[in-house]
Amino acid sequence: MDELLDRAPCGFISFGDDGTVRDVNSTLLEMIGGSRETVVGRPFEALLTISSRIFYQTHFFPLLRLQGSVEELFVTLRCAASKEDVAVLVNAAARKQEGGVIYDCALMRLRERRKWEDEILRSKRAAEEANQAKSGLISMMSHDLRTPIGAIGGYCDLLMMGIRGQLNDAQLADVERIKKASEYLL
Repeated sequence: MDELLDRAPCGFISFGDDGTVRDVNSTLLEMIGGSRETVVGRPFEALLTISSRIFYQTHFFPLLRLQGSVEELFVTLRCAASKEDVAVLVNAAARKQEGGVIYDCALMRLRERRKWEDEILRSKRAAEEANQAKSGLISMMSHDLRTPIGAIGGYCDLLMMGIRGQLNDAQLADVERIKKASEYLL
């Protein structure tokens, strides 16, 4: 591998049609905390986390074989140096080489994007919780207000029927205004 590709700001790996790693650059080795001897000659899948292996087997590799290239696929690499996985976006392309096909992959590490996605998910959960709280408050307030307002309307009806004695015109007008206001609130 030439020096420029070996020190590129993104990871680079080549593997054959059988999945065996043929070459890897230093940037990718630094990302995963591995050495050239532990990566070259092993299956590409061995670098992936379990969920990414499944994705590789069911989507990544079949698409790559079928289309000849794939772009911006999200996978996570196992990191030998720490327990934290390394999230990357992969662009891959097939090239014919004597006796077979080689798949070249550029892997761009996702640090900030994952933080943003996590923050978006936290914000979404907080908004959903706030919406539930708002709905609960409105439901409670609606119930707690409807009962006394309904009672006010009922007493207005009783007063207008003359249960407590006849109302004069001014009193009747006031009670009718109270009744209309309570109906509006309900």
